[in-house]
Formats: sequence, structure tokens, C-alpha cells
Amino acid sequence: MDTKQVKSLSTGTMALKFMNRAQEQEVRKKLEEEQKRAQEEAKWILGDLDLDDVDTVEFQFDNSHIPFLDSTFGRKSFGNYNKEVETMSEEARNAERLRIAEENEKRESVSDFEMVNRYHQIRGETTPVDGTKRKRRAAATESPTSRLSAVSNAEPPSKKRSPAAPVTTDWNDMRGRQATRFMSLAPTSRETPPAQRGFIKPQ
Repeated sequence: MDTKQVKSLSTGTMALKFMNRAQEQEVRKKLEEEQKRAQEEAKWILGDLDLDDVDTVEFQFDNSHIPFLDSTFGRKSFGNYNKEVETMSEEARNAERLRIAEENEKRESVSDFEMVNRYHQIRGETTPVDGTKRKRRAAATESPTSRLSAVSNAEPPSKKRSPAAPVTTDWNDMRGRQATRFMSLAPTSRETPPAQRGFIKPQ
């Protein structure tokens, strides 16, 4: 029995559109299968037995900002590519310049009060404010023991009392009636009972 040989399709038949589409579908299927196989090979799973041996990785963040460098505006634009960003960055730079200028002006300027003090110091005069400042500085530098000794050695202030003027009382004019005043007897050396105590009417 003779074996039949299968003839291949002619080039004209293979050049037809539907034949080309069939070949493209086969090629596409092969490519998809190869991609799936590569993805499955790339996947990996930790085994349950190896979980205890895995070391935890700790990340430590170090700030790269250097303190002596001034920070700048975040977004950048060059050559009028983004005008809004350029105007915002220009405003930020102007505000920073104004702040630095104000700080320099405050540091270098001298107030009227300091000018008056310097003028008095040059002339050798002492203002009341300078005197109080010197007293405060001396009190701050003075030790507590020296303060206590100064207080203990200080002489007590002399109190001169003026003699009290005699007070005259009109005993006959007390609410329209004659008042009677009594004076207690002088106490003796020994205590007398209350029953023997008496009062005499002064003359």
C-alpha cells in the first residue's frame, strides 16, 4: 500500500489575507505562552520553614539638608517655560532678600536711646539710667555674704520723735452732760484682791 504524501500549500494560497491572519494568531499565541512561562519562573515564595531565619532590614533616614545652605524654591523653570512658576520663585526670592535686609538693618542701626547713652559716655557724664544699670550690675555681682555683712554693720536709722502736744479735753462738755473721770490706784508690790481695789476721783 503506497503512502500518500501531503503536499504543502502553494505560495499563492499562503499569500492570501486569511492565511496571513491565521499565521499571525499562531505566532501571537506562542509569544503569550512564552511570556506566561517567564512570569511564572520569575515568581518565588518563601517557605514556611525559612520565615524564622529571615532577618528584618531596618532603614535609617539621614537628612541631606546642610544647615548652612539656604533653601530655595522647589519648582524650577527656565527660559519662560512656565511663567507662573518663575513669578512665584521671584516673589519668594524677593521676600527672602527683604527679610535679610531688615535683619541687617536692625542689627546695624542704633536707637535714639543708645545714641544718647553713647553721647553721655563720650562726654564723661552719667545718665540716671546708667547709674541704675551700674547699681544693678554691682548688686548682681555682689555675693550674698557681703550683703548680709553690709546689712549687719549698717547703723540703725535715728528716729527723732517730736514731743507730743498736750491734749486738752473739756470734760464738762460731753454730750451735754458733766462727765466724771476716774483714775486707777497705783499697783502695789503684792497683788491685792479685787474686792479691795478702789478708784478715786481726781481733783
